[in-house]
Amino acid sequence: MRKFGCAILILSGLSRAAAQNVHEKDLRSLFGIVTDARTGGAIAGVNVFLSKTTVGTVTDSLGRYSIGPAPRGVHDLVFQHVGYEFEIFAVSPAGAASMRVDARLRPKVLKGPVVTITGPYPREWRRRFEEFEKAFLGETFNAKKCDLRNPEAVHFRFDSTAEGWSAFSDEAVIVENRALGYTVRNHILAFNWTGDVTVVRQKVFSVFKPFSFQNKDDADKADRNRESAYRGSVRHFVSAFARAKVKEEGFRVFQSRVNFFEGRRHPVEEVSNRYPIPPDNLYRVLQCSAFDDTASTVPRDAGLKRLSFPEWLKVEYRGVKSYISLEDRFMLADTLGRIWTPVSYIAAGAWGRCGIADLLPADYVPYPSAQYSGGSTGRDTPNGNPIRSSNGILKK
Repeated sequence: MRKFGCAILILSGLSRAAAQNVHEKDLRSLFGIVTDARTGGAIAGVNVFLSKTTVGTVTDSLGRYSIGPAPRGVHDLVFQHVGYEFEIFAVSPAGAASMRVDARLRPKVLKGPVVTITGPYPREWRRRFEEFEKAFLGETFNAKKCDLRNPEAVHFRFDSTAEGWSAFSDEAVIVENRALGYTVRNHILAFNWTGDVTVVRQKVFSVFKPFSFQNKDDADKADRNRESAYRGSVRHFVSAFARAKVKEEGFRVFQSRVNFFEGRRHPVEEVSNRYPIPPDNLYRVLQCSAFDDTASTVPRDAGLKRLSFPEWLKVEYRGVKSYISLEDRFMLADTLGRIWTPVSYIAAGAWGRCGIADLLPADYVPYPSAQYSGGSTGRDTPNGNPIRSSNGILKK
């Protein structure tokens, strides 16, 4: 951005504001009361938030909450309090001025032995935490700019059935992301991995709070970093796919095959066509159609697209290589690149190295492509090459 004049910077800001205002008509509020399922009494201090957004609050002394505006889409509305089980609702606020959602929380019962802190960090806990932190934050430049502020909140349990470890937290695990300018509160329901970090499955609910910057330079730097994290990301590619703008947005797509050997952390062989899929054949391979399922609970005006493609794709963006494969026949996504189907894909290469450190909130609105001047995303400098689905499954 610095190499362009001030007029372009001002125009970019106006374009961004206009893009955000377009979605104001879709914003709604949610409210309700949270009670104890056993006693019926109100619960104060419950964390209530839309996962992977900046929208959240805590209940008052009468168990009441009100949050909003809620961005368009289907979201996980999460209720979390120490000593209680998570309560999660899938909500789609569009179509009404407000929506009431009450929750009844059940007391939590812990099962199995737990590795926790009883004084100074014990050796076994430190070893598990190092594995967890690397998989959780990712292996990118942005991950190096993150601090996990309360490691003592993370507990570990050995899962004999999966022959691996599980991390969980009774309270929010707080990550300060200095690169993107967010404090991220992560409520970890489950984060499972095998001993050699070959396979990871996760169910993590996160809420973002933007930093309050003391000066404009720091705010501008975080804004540029957010755009860089978005450009070339899975979300950017899915957005371009849903808008049939893959080539125009700067992506080159190859049909590919990736082979993995058991126990290895990295793909050991990748076979692809030498040349990208030609433009006249691109949307025969990348199939996009409107989603209009009359039996679905998704609102008709959600503007969802059904996206599908065969086997693996290799996707290049400014020379950085990533790989993606569907876990199901298709994924559902909107034109902002938000994926509405859980555990719908596996990603490798640059995308696989990204963790919470490169995650942007769902209500983040990127600049129009014509206003973006580029910059390093940090995705071309990590040390590993895991395969990850940001919606739930990771392999290395």
